[in-house]
Amino acid sequence: MKGKRFLSLVISAAMTLTTFSGLAMTSASAAVGDVANEIWNAATYDGAIIADTALYEGDKGTLTTKFDMTKYTTYTENEAEVPVSETVGERTFTAYYSHPSMNGGYNTGGTYRDGYMTMFTFTPKSDGVMTLYLRNVGSNKSVAILKEGATNYKAISTDGGTTGSIVWQTGTGASASYSAQLTANTTYLMFVDGSKGQFMAVDYEVGATYEQATPPPATPTPTHDPNAKSWTVSADDIGIKAGTTLMIGLTTLFDNTSDSNKYISGADNGKIDKNAATQDAVVTGTALKFVAPENGRLEATMIDVGSENADGTIKQVTPVIFDLEALQDVFSYTNTKAKEEVPLWADVEEGKTYYITATGTKGRFSAAKFTPASEVTSTDIPSTDATDTPSTDATDTPSTGATDAPSTSGITYADDTVTVTLDDTTVTSGVLLHAKYKAVKTLDSVETAPLTFTEGV
Repeated sequence: MKGKRFLSLVISAAMTLTTFSGLAMTSASAAVGDVANEIWNAATYDGAIIADTALYEGDKGTLTTKFDMTKYTTYTENEAEVPVSETVGERTFTAYYSHPSMNGGYNTGGTYRDGYMTMFTFTPKSDGVMTLYLRNVGSNKSVAILKEGATNYKAISTDGGTTGSIVWQTGTGASASYSAQLTANTTYLMFVDGSKGQFMAVDYEVGATYEQATPPPATPTPTHDPNAKSWTVSADDIGIKAGTTLMIGLTTLFDNTSDSNKYISGADNGKIDKNAATQDAVVTGTALKFVAPENGRLEATMIDVGSENADGTIKQVTPVIFDLEALQDVFSYTNTKAKEEVPLWADVEEGKTYYITATGTKGRFSAAKFTPASEVTSTDIPSTDATDTPSTDATDTPSTGATDAPSTSGITYADDTVTVTLDDTTVTSGVLLHAKYKAVKTLDSVETAPLTFTEGV
């Protein structure tokens, strides 16, 4: 277990700090204790805060960080040395830099009990009111304050905190304060769901009471038609949660963290663990789950696949459609350029479960479609780049009669030589079609070669 540390450094007005990675900061912030009810302020740090450090330990209780500090946010010093003020809730923070905040290296979310996420805990010794000050809470993020051990925290509690959160409030993109009525000798967790929260300060007023304000109505969860056979991303998908049905058989495994109407994506990389203890744990993170309602074809589109490295090489990503029962991919494609749009597809079987994901990255999904087998009228394979693939439109292909359909009989390959032999020795010419594939069932190109026959060879 990581050692507990108590921070004794107190910063008074106009004091210069040099203890964190050589950073110097002139602060006009008041010392802890000078502000009524304040028990911790991001300005009071010693440059080496680690998980399980007691940020405050005193008559009011114990405030602990559950993460190693990886970032200490300040801003460029005001050249005129004029203090900058920022009002957050009922407090005004003043500093020659914007008021500092600190955060960790891990997003906090549904697995917050499994490790050191970016989260504080507070155990008060007396009943009272705690106020948490956070910098720049995103408009698609939510702040949670809840009792340790509470379940289903993504909602306001209606049973005194056994389930749900005391505070569950969506941010606005600005810095804000969040207050909660706490009970003595009970441990409370505070974090920004799916984010590395930027903590500024914490106040605790012993004996105070606070009537929890009704949070502003959340953006209504869009109602997708559960029987629709296709889905295309739209502004209605902003803020959708894990378990949302996008179309028939297709649900999300993740909360959408994108505020774009061009794609949905999650906070955690897609992951496939074939040795997971349960089937539900085989595929996790940013992924879509599809349970085939009947035999047919599943299609999906991922955008912005891959990126360009600093040295000009391409970071490769492999989107897949994964068959849970067979524990193998039924579609797999690796990008060849940066920000590639990849259409995925696979023929699926009724009742079987499939996942669409890209391991090691937060895939961006923009569309999906299911076509029952009875309605599949073409065996054309979706191209990963239509501009690179020769068209097979009828206007581009010489028309042939039914009796002249392409044939593979009489074609042999040996010693790097293709030999075509015809039964009909009166035929003197023809065309050889050569199809190339760059992934399983993914057509790359079609080449043609003219043939001249002498006595059928």
